[in-house]
Amino acid sequence: NDNIESIISSNDNLESEIKKLKDSLELNTLLSDKIKVNATIVLRNIGYWYEEVTIDKGSKDGVGKDMAVINSKGLVGRISKVSNHYSTIRLLSNDNMDNKISVKIKTDDDYVYGLISKYDSKTNTYTVEGISQSVVFSEGADVVTTGMGTIFPSGLLVGKVRGTTTDNFDLSKVVEVESSVDFNDLDYVTVLKRESK
Repeated sequence: NDNIESIISSNDNLESEIKKLKDSLELNTLLSDKIKVNATIVLRNIGYWYEEVTIDKGSKDGVGKDMAVINSKGLVGRISKVSNHYSTIRLLSNDNMDNKISVKIKTDDDYVYGLISKYDSKTNTYTVEGISQSVVFSEGADVVTTGMGTIFPSGLLVGKVRGTTTDNFDLSKVVEVESSVDFNDLDYVTVLKRESK
């Protein structure tokens, strides 16, 4: 009986991994302007849990610094360090964001633009600032990258609007965005390689 329970547990784990891999492969039909490198997370330090992870792909696989990293749910982060066979991902959940990320939120007939300023690990939410008070969008609206800058291409899912408040001066909206990625459950990711021109 002990052996059967062990096999059932192992099968449950394998089924979970297969589902994640299938989700990851489904992602490969999107963002056709990028070359994808699928990778497995091989190291995650408890002390830096929301800051970085290490994957089993490096410069020998064509991975380079500042390439965007996604999983089947959405944007995970960017490559911050690269060696021959391994790379470090700076997670989007990192408290020390060195530059704000430009995002757009879907409204009824257009998009409104803002900047991710911080992440809250307790609620798995981002704070998006710089949005005009007059703009109206619904709870659950998609939040995606704008493509502005050199790192993240346009249209990568960041999350969905959970709620809004106003800033301290009552001049603009502050939007709470629930991350589409569960940063406590990362196993497989996809690096979006830039095509060489």
